[in-house]
Amino acid sequence: LETLLPAFWTGCEEHGISPSMVVRQLCDNPARHFLLDDRKGTLDVGKDADIVILTPERYAYDPSTSLSAVQWSSFEGREFTVRVAGTWCRGQQVYDG
Repeated sequence: LETLLPAFWTGCEEHGISPSMVVRQLCDNPARHFLLDDRKGTLDVGKDADIVILTPERYAYDPSTSLSAVQWSSFEGREFTVRVAGTWCRGQQVYDG
């Protein structure tokens, strides 16, 4: 999962697809698909938002630095254009770069 957002964002950027498409595909649509759209998927008042902050940064993905138990990835060496800088879940920061 740690590569999903950087990989998807980078791919969209490379193909001229807007960031709003990333939000629809990775936030709005999954919430609707899993019937969570009454409380997840948007930053609307009253919703239970989880937030990710990205920072523009070019880097080659190195799975040996992964926080995952698995130390390999098909993305090894792939250059991404954004890095996750922070993540908040229900208002609590759960990852800080």
